[in-house]
Amino acid sequence: MKKIYFVFFLSLFISISAQDPHAYNKIYTKTYLETAQKDFNKAIQIADSLFTISETPYYKAKSLMLTASLYQQSGDIEKSVNYALRSEQIVEGTEDDVWKAKIYGFLATQYRFLKLYKQSKSYSLKTLRITKEIENPELRNNILGLVMQEMAYCEMEQQRFQKSIHYIQKSQKYFNTTKQDLNFFPPIMSSYWD
Repeated sequence: MKKIYFVFFLSLFISISAQDPHAYNKIYTKTYLETAQKDFNKAIQIADSLFTISETPYYKAKSLMLTASLYQQSGDIEKSVNYALRSEQIVEGTEDDVWKAKIYGFLATQYRFLKLYKQSKSYSLKTLRITKEIENPELRNNILGLVMQEMAYCEMEQQRFQKSIHYIQKSQKYFNTTKQDLNFFPPIMSSYWD
């Protein structure tokens, strides 16, 4: 069995050694959608390997978010948060506002799952601030709609129903301004962020 893993990881390294986006995304998607369903530990190993061979902050952050999403899917929210926080540290030094928004939104949701509402709100507000820097209006409005939904859930869980309704209405206004579902988050982010 160890020989099979070695051959697999060797082929993984060779196939994306030049950080080929197509090869990386193929492994990334297969790991989340297939491998994780059959063998969680193997999926974690693959995600760790993707991180190890990643050459840019974008791929490093994406690999860490894969691991965070796998742990979130398994119900280990604390580990999920830890990996997302590592990813956040990596993108902080970049100008990739879209990935910052993805990570902040993911953390807002995870903190809400942990019932740490102050931290959840803090990350929702960070998402709102960074989203203003995104130039594509369709994408920006889609993200704003998702953040307003997150804030609505947070208020609802604290039984502040009027505020929750307010955020849902704002969310709908943002979604009404988008022409299409941009599929902003790949199906690995969290509950409704995809």
